[in-house]
Amino acid sequence: YILERGFSDRPLTLVGFSLGGRAIAYAMEYLAAHDGYGLVDNIYLFGSAISTTNPRIYYLTEMSAGHVVNVYSRKDVILNYWYRAMQGFSTAIGLTALDREGIIDYDATDEVGGHFQYPKKLGEILYTIRRELGEAPIVTANAPQMNVNALAARMVS
Repeated sequence: YILERGFSDRPLTLVGFSLGGRAIAYAMEYLAAHDGYGLVDNIYLFGSAISTTNPRIYYLTEMSAGHVVNVYSRKDVILNYWYRAMQGFSTAIGLTALDREGIIDYDATDEVGGHFQYPKKLGEILYTIRRELGEAPIVTANAPQMNVNALAARMVS
């Protein structure tokens, strides 16, 4: 659908939480294989369930014309235990800074106490990140608990 520009003629900003971040990484690999350059502007990954050693991380920066932001929390017990147990004890990027060229790491440990707090804090964190990057906010500071579907709808319009 992204390749067909089904959302818009403008490049998209993608926001993924948990497995949504993993889906974005797979989608970027697909876009690269199908010459889908220039379709994605920014990528924001919140508490993402992608291994720090996953080669698909490369496609995030390769396919994004703008910023790639990894939002992580060292207090994320779900990723720390469940993800590691399910993925052969690898570390998810939602737990740590990646320290890779082209990826901005945002430590949300003080703002997000656990994995399921991301949806409640997503709007507030996204607002802060975009302000720090000198970009126009996607959401307002008054809507820190905006639900993810409403956020996606605002970003597409």
